[in-house]
Amino acid sequence: MLSSVIVKSVPRSLVFVLIALGVVGSLGACAKKSIPKSSLLAPGAGNVPTAVDARIRFWKSRLPRDPEDSTAAEQLASAYLHKAKTTGDFGYYIEAERLLTPIYEFDPDNYLALTLLASAKAAQHKFLEALILSEKAVTLKTEGATAYALLFDTKLEIGDLTGAEQALADLERRQPGFPTLTRRANLMVAKGDLPKAFSSLESALALAEVEQLSSDDLAWGHVRIGALFFDSGRYTEADKHYQAALRFSPESYLVFEHIAELLCAKGQFTDALALYDKVIAKSASPEFFEAIAQVYRKMGRNAEALKSLDQAENAGLKHLKAGDIGYYRFLANFYADRKLNPELALKYARADLEVRHDAHTYETYAWALYRNGEFRSAAQAMETALASGIEDALVHRRAAEIFAARGNEQRVGQHRDSKGTPHSEFIHEQRPF
Repeated sequence: MLSSVIVKSVPRSLVFVLIALGVVGSLGACAKKSIPKSSLLAPGAGNVPTAVDARIRFWKSRLPRDPEDSTAAEQLASAYLHKAKTTGDFGYYIEAERLLTPIYEFDPDNYLALTLLASAKAAQHKFLEALILSEKAVTLKTEGATAYALLFDTKLEIGDLTGAEQALADLERRQPGFPTLTRRANLMVAKGDLPKAFSSLESALALAEVEQLSSDDLAWGHVRIGALFFDSGRYTEADKHYQAALRFSPESYLVFEHIAELLCAKGQFTDALALYDKVIAKSASPEFFEAIAQVYRKMGRNAEALKSLDQAENAGLKHLKAGDIGYYRFLANFYADRKLNPELALKYARADLEVRHDAHTYETYAWALYRNGEFRSAAQAMETALASGIEDALVHRRAAEIFAARGNEQRVGQHRDSKGTPHSEFIHEQRPF
């Protein structure tokens, strides 16, 4: 998945479309509204109230006085999107969509409501709906950068790299800068061109510092480039950027979980567990419970590992029940590798394939087919994934096993010898970068 640097669902999805908040956030004030008790996460758990929370209270107070005031609802929805990005609470996306849908239905040409709604839907992995809204937004405001940013994000998520590149070119002509450079990095990762991804991220971070962007933006930039270093096996450089991010955002769960992941890869399991406790207190996401299970397993604490796997499974299913279809992929991989259930793995991989068609969708589908003994179909799906140019050691390892099952020794050799990006078993497959 800000834990996409490698686009894995965009995984590391996570390169979630709310990177668009770098643009969308400027359209309206940040605000917050209390989330219903049905929310999967505890909003603001363990957090000190922020300026965003103050704005949320303000715009929330405006709604009862003037329920037909679309400005108040739009500003509140914009704040929810910002809050969701910083807390990882899926419930805020649902609330944003609830506020924006009637505004859009009443006035389909409301550009702000349209782009905010597209962002909310994309963050919930409703990519096809978001794509339709983004395409309409482009026609409404041909010079509007936000619409092209959303168009790029959704096309990248569904695996349309050609369309994503065109949207990015349109965006670069309208709004060059930090959000555009980070998107360029995402595209390069999706194409397997890591040197260009590094270059784009380094330029984005330098620009952020020169232009004195917000602490959140600077922290996010350091996390993004740090994660790319991590994925490349360059742990010293990754740690340098994570520590810089921590200085800019000392209470960010996103920073905490990246550092915890790094500690795991370095074998510092006790320290990692302590940090994961902080992460879970702020964002009880399935992938974090899964990572904790792997730590316990490495430490030989198998009973606790099984308990954490149960927590990961339950949390993933709850997210899915709440409408977060992004967890199709998480569950497909979970049942393929963690709690072996080939039939469920294939069920969720097929469901994910109905939503998006990027490289990681196909490699997950291929792996689920392999687990079910459907080796020919698995090889075909893996060929589709590899055609994107993806460079990931886990993908190459899976490809080698699939081609071995088909008796294709030449392809086995190609992928066993492939260097790809080093893959840690602790890498979080779903990240809200």
